[in-house]
Amino acid sequence: MSLKKPKLTPDKALERLMDLCSRAEKSPFEIETKLKLWGLEKDIPIILDKLERENFVNPARFASSYSRDKVNFGKWGKIKIRYYLKAQGIEEALIEDALVQLDPDEYKKMILNELTKKAGSLKAGTPFEKKARLYTFGNQRGYEPEIMNQCFQDLGL
Repeated sequence: MSLKKPKLTPDKALERLMDLCSRAEKSPFEIETKLKLWGLEKDIPIILDKLERENFVNPARFASSYSRDKVNFGKWGKIKIRYYLKAQGIEEALIEDALVQLDPDEYKKMILNELTKKAGSLKAGTPFEKKARLYTFGNQRGYEPEIMNQCFQDLGL
C-alpha cells in the first residue's frame, strides 16, 4: 500500500507561498526552488508575478533584511553577504543599496569585537601567527581587508 501525496495545485501552492512569505522574507530564487520541488515549473512565472505584485516577495526588501540579519546575528561581513545575495539572483544594484544601509560604525565595532574575541581564544606563538590566524578568520567571515587592518591596529597587532 503506497501513500502518494496528492499533487499540489497552483492555487494551493500560491496559498502556501503567501503564508510562507508572510512569516519570513524569501528571495525569488527560493520561491522558484520551492515550486520546482513541488513539480510546478510551468507555473513559476505566474505565481512569482502574483507574489511580487501583492508584495509578498520583494528582492530589495529581502536583500536589506538578509544583510541586516547576517551582520547582527551571524556576524558576517559584507563580502560574504554580497556573495550569498548574488547566488540568490539578487541584482547588484539592490545588493549595493542593502549594504550601504548598514551603519558603518556599528559594522566596524562588530568586526573589532569578533576579532577581539577570537584573539583571546587563540594560542598562537608569535604576533605574526596570531595576526595570520585572525586574518584567516576574518576572511572566512567575509570581512573587508581594509577594515580588518584598522582593527588590527586598534588591537596593537
